[in-house]
Amino acid sequence: MASKEDAMRRLIISFVFVLAAHAHAFAADPPGPVQQAYSERQLTAIEAAIGDSAAVIWQAANQQSAEVKTKLVLGLETNRKKNGFVLLDGNKPLIGLLQQQYDKLKPGNPRPVVIHLFRSNSEQFNTIGDDVYLDAATVRGLSGMAGGQLVLLGILAHEVSHEPADFARIQLFGSQNFTPDLKKILIQRLENRTDERAVKMLEDAGLDPAVMIRVVQMLIESNPNEATRLAARKGRIEEVIKARTVATAGSR
Repeated sequence: MASKEDAMRRLIISFVFVLAAHAHAFAADPPGPVQQAYSERQLTAIEAAIGDSAAVIWQAANQQSAEVKTKLVLGLETNRKKNGFVLLDGNKPLIGLLQQQYDKLKPGNPRPVVIHLFRSNSEQFNTIGDDVYLDAATVRGLSGMAGGQLVLLGILAHEVSHEPADFARIQLFGSQNFTPDLKKILIQRLENRTDERAVKMLEDAGLDPAVMIRVVQMLIESNPNEATRLAARKGRIEEVIKARTVATAGSR
């Protein structure tokens, strides 16, 4: 009899092939520069196909144990072992600090999540369904830094603003029928939407949404190879905050 893990693997593989059928026409031989290669209609159609598949995968995965969701559905077990991924949930003081920061978001109605700490050679933050993973060294460094706890607040606001099925969407972006450029565009659009929700959550909680700008600035400083992309993301967050400020002032 096949194990639950085998059944889940078959489910995921089947949806990747379904998604490939939807995406192939858009993903192959993109015309022109990367930023102009895909129309909004094409991108929206791809995201709709991904969203339907990701939702079904998440619903099936959510019925499994946390271990199956983390190790099997994401398919990250091997990669995480290579990157030295180790859970550090025994660090109660840091977990408690993160929970205190999460509690500040509650007036903004964040979705319920379980917060974890980990150590890794490559990752800093990750959200897997209803589980949020934060790098212990990053949390420890920020907790002892002037203004660092505000940055932690922004990180949590972003992570809990992800939709539960986003992890499945990102995995489906990795289908072999997607070009690398298309994958980058889709991930950036997903992150942009998440940033927008985080800004609104912080505002609704009576907190300064500018902490999101500080989060991205920290990422720029720690990831110089991604500075151009992250600077564009920072600029977009600034535009979102400005637009919401103007809209709020206009409604008074």
